[in-house]
Amino acid sequence: MEIRPKAFVEKMLRKREHFSVSSAETRGHRDGKVAHQHPEGQLSIVADGLLIISVEGASLMLPPRRIGWIPPETVHAGASHGTRMGWVAYLHRSLCARLPKRPTILKLTPLTEALFARICDASKKETSDGAPGDKLMDVLLDELQAAESEGLQLPIPSDPRLADLAAALIHNPSDRRSLYDCARSIGFSERSLSRHFRSETKMSFVEWRTMARMKRALEQMAEGWSVTDTSIAVGYDSVSSFISQFRRTFGATPAHYRRGVERLSSIAH
Repeated sequence: MEIRPKAFVEKMLRKREHFSVSSAETRGHRDGKVAHQHPEGQLSIVADGLLIISVEGASLMLPPRRIGWIPPETVHAGASHGTRMGWVAYLHRSLCARLPKRPTILKLTPLTEALFARICDASKKETSDGAPGDKLMDVLLDELQAAESEGLQLPIPSDPRLADLAAALIHNPSDRRSLYDCARSIGFSERSLSRHFRSETKMSFVEWRTMARMKRALEQMAEGWSVTDTSIAVGYDSVSSFISQFRRTFGATPAHYRRGVERLSSIAH
């Protein structure tokens, strides 16, 4: 599922005055449209695979059981990994006041999951007054307003030297250089690197590096890599250490994550 350009979104919303919800599917890795923006807000749910949303100097990770929110007029682009299924919704700006002002990853609950599926189904059957879908959307917005947010994002530093280091570590997450060696490679002291990294990303260097590894792990698992091969590729000495970190980051082991994907996938169909 590519992120639609502005003209297509506007065309859909002319047919449905306030919102459009549809199911979507993508097979294999697929980069989205070039960075763009549209006057509508956008909600995305992934039932299988992975969506990475690039927005405002950061990458937002959207694995299964999460909802990605992009406010109106926000410049963004996206890339899919694996066979991705789910839903996408475009909301008229009049419906967006109850949702966050910044791009956010929200937890998916069983109720919000069911509401997306019901609204998508209702949109195919609705009469011209749109009442059933409107009522369901109102409930969905209430649920999203109360939804718990998650910090599944990887900020990119703006300082050119830090950005170069970040790019190198993203490109090669198995890089095991120490903090000292990383700092020395760009002309920083360990203390200076730690201080500047936290100032720019709101994360410690260790936290940021771990999230970069988890981002790559999600991408590889969505594309069918085994847990063992993934753990090696992202720089872990043991599978058990990788599983422990994956659980701390995403609230589930890789095995539970896969089972959740399979369950959501059946609902999306």
